This record gives sequence, C-alpha cells and structure tokens, in this order.
Amino acid sequence: MISLLTGSVRSISTDRLIVEVGGFGISVLVNPQTAAQVTLGSQVQLFTSLVVREDSLTLFGFINDESRSLFELVQTVSGIGPKVALSILGALTPEDLGRAISQEEYKAWDSVILGCLKKDYWVSLDFGVEHIEGVLESAYNEYPRFVPMISVKLPYINQLNYNATLKLDDRTWGATNPGVWTHQLHDLMSMDKYTHWDQYTQDTTL
Repeated sequence: MISLLTGSVRSISTDRLIVEVGGFGISVLVNPQTAAQVTLGSQVQLFTSLVVREDSLTLFGFINDESRSLFELVQTVSGIGPKVALSILGALTPEDLGRAISQEEYKAWDSVILGCLKKDYWVSLDFGVEHIEGVLESAYNEYPRFVPMISVKLPYINQLNYNATLKLDDRTWGATNPGVWTHQLHDLMSMDKYTHWDQYTQDTTL
C-alpha cells in the first residue's frame, strides 16, 4: 500500500499530477483544488490512497491526511466509487462534508450532485416523498441523466390482498396535479421490477 508520496511536480492538469520520485514519474489523480495548490517543479507531499482493480492500479492524492480519510469514508456509502468520491471532496470542504454526513442534510450535497450531472454522470437520488419540493427546487430535473427515485414506505405489502390499489395523489385536492393515478399493486410488484434485499447493495460503483 502506497500511503505517502514525496517528490517533484513534473506535470499538472486539473485532474492529475505527475510526481517524480527517485527518477520515476508517478501519475496521481487529484481534484482541481489540489492541483491548484501546487506549482511545476516544486516539492510536494501527498497523502495517497491506492485503488486496486482487476485491470488497473490507480493512485489518488491529497494535500492532507484528513482529506484522504474522508475520501475513503465516502466510498463506504453504497454506490459511491473513488472517482465520484474525489469529485465530492472537490465540491465540499471536509467540514461541510462531515456536516452533510452527520446531519443527513440532502441540500448540503447540492453542489456535488450538480457537479456530477454537469460532467454527464448518471445520478440517482433516493429520497423520501416528503423531500420532493426540495428536489424540485434544486433544478436536478433539468438534466436528462438525473434519476429521481422517490421512496415510498409501504410495510407489510405481502399481507394486502390481490385487489390492493396504489393511488398517486396530491398533497390536497387539485393542489399541483391535474388529477390522480391508480395502479393495481400486483402489477407494480412483478418480478422484473423486484430486487431482493441480498442484491440491493450490489450496484456497480464508479
């Protein structure tokens, strides 16, 4: 495991540095904020995290150990891989990120989500129906690769009989929608739309 890198900066781009160590040029992925803090030919010390995949070894670099620790912490969230984690650290300060994680304030993630959408990433946001107005205010829906996943809590669903019907309603009569929609629950519960809990966290991360 490569945890610390010290050497001369030989190349700088917005997402990558090449650092010369012992005559070898080592490519390190960084976010734009880190790249802006170094100068060509200067000595730099980077706290690093090595990501091992079947077909690659990728080194990610950070100015301080706190940022590296947060980079690794963010990846423990289902669906977030190293590239997205690096983008998150570029959009939020460690203090803001810690607050977002501890307080679960979805608005604190606004700049991260928009940053990913602007880079043409697919972004799926799983949120409770009570947050729909905040999501609408965010302008995420202007991006074709945004997938709003509205979580509706409906326990004991298998105990309902065959006639159970789901009604998509408004907050009150005629408030924002032109009417209501009804769907038989057994049609929505077809196996091609079903995911067992054991497979629920097996998405491919970026």
